[in-house]
Amino acid sequence: AFRYVRERMVAEDIVVEAFMKIFEAVTNVKFESLRNFEAWMKRIVINESLLYLRKHANFRMMPETEAAEEPIED
Repeated sequence: AFRYVRERMVAEDIVVEAFMKIFEAVTNVKFESLRNFEAWMKRIVINESLLYLRKHANFRMMPETEAAEEPIED
């Protein structure tokens, strides 16, 4: 989560939210191996991080051609 949001406190909140979702859903899902379980948990944390960014970030999507022409500010 920290890789996405770069704020320690926000990343901790995201992990808490992700683990709440994991604990709610873990009884309904069966895994063949520990590796599958770890990947599933990682995907939930990543999705929660991206959800946070979508809700709180002030950015807009644009085509790469437009982005190349956009001036870069310090």
